[in-house]
Amino acid sequence: TGLAPVERAISLSACKPLPVHCKDNERADLSPTSTKENHTPMLTFILAILSGAVLGYCGKVFFQTAWAYVPMTIAGFLVVIVPVNLWLKKRLEAVFYGVQGMIQQNQMKLQRQVQQMQGRMMGSPKGLQKRLEKEQAGVIREAIKHLDAVKPMQKWNFMAKKQANTLKAQLHYQIREFDEAEKYFKNSLAADPLTVAMQMALKYKHDDMNGLDSIYKKYRKKFKGDQGTIIHALYTWALVKKNRADEAMELLAEVKEKNDDPVIKSNWEHLANNRAKSFSNAALGDMWYALHLEEPKAGRVKQRSGRKRR
Repeated sequence: TGLAPVERAISLSACKPLPVHCKDNERADLSPTSTKENHTPMLTFILAILSGAVLGYCGKVFFQTAWAYVPMTIAGFLVVIVPVNLWLKKRLEAVFYGVQGMIQQNQMKLQRQVQQMQGRMMGSPKGLQKRLEKEQAGVIREAIKHLDAVKPMQKWNFMAKKQANTLKAQLHYQIREFDEAEKYFKNSLAADPLTVAMQMALKYKHDDMNGLDSIYKKYRKKFKGDQGTIIHALYTWALVKKNRADEAMELLAEVKEKNDDPVIKSNWEHLANNRAKSFSNAALGDMWYALHLEEPKAGRVKQRSGRKRR
């Protein structure tokens, strides 16, 4: 239908809030960070250490024996670190899920508008698409402002800033504000394949193949099996675009041994049979088009949300 592009414009899933318990090995390291803030100890640990030292000393004095110092110090440390971390976790979740809820409510509103228009076909589909995209972008920019609520928590946990930056980068990217997205990606988390793919796509947009190569090599083994499909698909697509189809074919031959996604196999077959022009990631649907590297052809957009990815 004429409204198909409009439906795609608002159907892309809102970026999900990152878990507030991301592991250290999920930190992105795409560019060196040398700011003083990143090396400042968390206020939580400072208070916990002080608490442990005071309680340990008190235990030693009260029990009149040195053996009480170690357990009392540990107890003093935990009595601060545990409740503060639980409090911080709840505060961060409230911010992140609040932002997600704001975006999802707007998406539902826009989808209702599309459904109402489908039968009437009022106005130009392209005009309606631009209007809805503009409205969605406004809501996303407002959601990004709400993420500033994380700032007071950064003195308690420096990872809070990385988590907020990652979501800000995802949201800016979603509305094609690529310069802003790149700024926040520089101090963010590599929490999922699509986030890494966005950073790779930015390198491609800047014609920085060395940077793209570096990111791919860093994260290609982190996401196992079908989970890494979008990363492999993007990288080999970029190689083909840069007339490096032989490299892409060799890589896909290796990847398809551990990845069952039909897109990987299909593209390998195209390259193996000298059909580089048939190489396509269109079957990845919204996951591919969310990178804004290609625009879908009318009537050929597919969503893969029904497929469970490990």
